[in-house]
Amino acid sequence: MGGVHCGSKKRQEFRLVNRTKTKTRCEFDLTRYKDFGLEFPSIMTPEDLTYQARNPGRYCGLLNGEEQTTEYLVFTPSEVSSAEF
Repeated sequence: MGGVHCGSKKRQEFRLVNRTKTKTRCEFDLTRYKDFGLEFPSIMTPEDLTYQARNPGRYCGLLNGEEQTTEYLVFTPSEVSSAEF
């Protein structure tokens, strides 16, 4: 994600694609990666927001059949470190 300083934020866009004809629930567990989060502005329901508030580091969203959506991985470093992805 390039040089991201403590106290700043970097958003990396990515695309979720449901190639099936049925609804799909996407769940991501980032509880081991405290400096990372996800933003699903277009697919989160009120229930998903409640789930996320009760389960920090866990994210979910619902994609309709054959839906494509753009979402974001968010990196907010809390300490100086170097990482290779």
